[in-house]
Amino acid sequence: MAKNTNNNAGAPAAAGANLTPPSAPLTGVSLPTAAGGGNTGNPGGGAVTGGTLFGAVPAQAIQPDHAFRAEIEQIDDAIVKFIPDGTVIPCGGQSPTKAQVLAQLQPTLDLFDAVDAQVKAAKLARQNLKDALPAAHQLVKSLKAAILNLLGPGSPELAEFGIKTGKKKQLTVEEKFLRAQAASKTRKVRGTLGSRQKQDVKFQGTLEAQVTEKVPGIEGGGNAPPAAATAGDNANGTNGNTPAAK
Repeated sequence: MAKNTNNNAGAPAAAGANLTPPSAPLTGVSLPTAAGGGNTGNPGGGAVTGGTLFGAVPAQAIQPDHAFRAEIEQIDDAIVKFIPDGTVIPCGGQSPTKAQVLAQLQPTLDLFDAVDAQVKAAKLARQNLKDALPAAHQLVKSLKAAILNLLGPGSPELAEFGIKTGKKKQLTVEEKFLRAQAASKTRKVRGTLGSRQKQDVKFQGTLEAQVTEKVPGIEGGGNAPPAAATAGDNANGTNGNTPAAK
């Protein structure tokens, strides 16, 4: 949008001042239905396809951008306040009028409003579901109890209602025999022993024990050093290898 340099900031521009005179009505102009942030010439950047009033449309899908929404709303409000009616605003290689620019901005704002409404509705629906779940759980529990009483604990139809009876299936004589044989073979393969069989399993080898004496102060253990002779030993002739006198 061309900026009016001859007017003070915030003051309405005079009709036609520094703006291109009105031209023929604009046709075939459309605003991108999805746009990201950035400048209005190429919102969001990246690959683009197709020409529009405000530049090319991004080829990739763009999530709702609340910052860009605020940008559109600011431009929309400023155009309404400061651009005179009937003024042509050259942009994107075209010459749309004020009314045409506002008409092209409005659909995107409407889409933002629609998203807001759906978000609020979804939030309300989730809260309503959360509030209703306790009563629904109690109802299902009561229904299962009533159906169990109605059909009886042994009814095969209970499974159709998702109700478990808790009773084991009654096996035939043949099924019991086959189960016992399978269990016996499984024990044999695994080497499983019963309590009496375990009593016969004992250690049959021999054990040896070795005692080593360690004396403090002598590295590596061994025998203790001979005791030093005392004066009494010398007097009695017991010192060394000399036998005592008879």
